[in-house]
Amino acid sequence: MDRKTGFAALTILIILAPVQVPGAGKETELLLRDGSHITGELLAARDTSIVLSFLDNPSDEELQGALKNVRAIPYSQIQRLHIEGHSYVLLGAAGGLVVGVLAGVAIGAGSTSDRGNPWTQMVETTANSAGGAAVGALIGLVGGLVIGGAASSRDVDLDYNQKWDPMVLKPCSRYPVEEPEFLRAVR
Repeated sequence: MDRKTGFAALTILIILAPVQVPGAGKETELLLRDGSHITGELLAARDTSIVLSFLDNPSDEELQGALKNVRAIPYSQIQRLHIEGHSYVLLGAAGGLVVGVLAGVAIGAGSTSDRGNPWTQMVETTANSAGGAAVGALIGLVGGLVIGGAASSRDVDLDYNQKWDPMVLKPCSRYPVEEPEFLRAVR
């Protein structure tokens, strides 16, 4: 693999690293109007209810076989809903910094000329690598902060005084676009 391909591959990995894994709904805490507390994985947000799973990280096959552990809860029964957000700013900054330094060193070392005596080549390679590392660190740090910030999510807090908007909850659910056929049977 040449340097350009390696740099492109590392850049793509850094961009995709902090993104939420598809198929993983967020843990949702509910306080129902009858005073009971419920915690489960948010599977889907419907127009009139949300669908929660009470299994621990189930696959789609496990969900399909254990629908007794899945429940649709109407918004009218919910007093308060809370979904904890997650920050990926530090992870993005650290990853961007590391990739930036490595890429800067590789690019700096590769831009050394082959002329002169070995001592001059070594000094030039070291200087170019150090300069590349500094520039790469700065670019990687800023890029990592931006990507980490974009991948971060805020807390979601809703209560019965607010209009329940499924569009606020859909990005937090396992099935944000369309529920699978087996889940539509849950009422």
